[in-house]
Amino acid sequence: MLARLLKHESYWLLQLEGESTVASAVELKAALIEWVANPDPKEPCLQLDLERTGEIDISTLQLLYAAGRDAARRERRIEGRFSSAVATAIRNSGFDQTPWLAPEGPVNDQGRSHE
Repeated sequence: MLARLLKHESYWLLQLEGESTVASAVELKAALIEWVANPDPKEPCLQLDLERTGEIDISTLQLLYAAGRDAARRERRIEGRFSSAVATAIRNSGFDQTPWLAPEGPVNDQGRSHE
């Protein structure tokens, strides 16, 4: 998995590419911790771009769920766009009822919807 965390003017963008499994959880956790450790009221949002993520396992979804809960407590938020494989994994694991893991549409490299 390749995890890329980019800081923009009004949000952060976390892009994950490839397989996101327990083997890559340390890399994902480090990126999430970096975002959490850099609070800025002008940048309260983390955009997740998982459009290029293939396989994703429950450990990755649990990390994203925990990060979203922590973000909400800190008055920050996480939004995301997911590949069809990720959206299926989210639905199959029951995380689709979680607002920041509810699959929507694609994100481009600036964190904006293609639509």
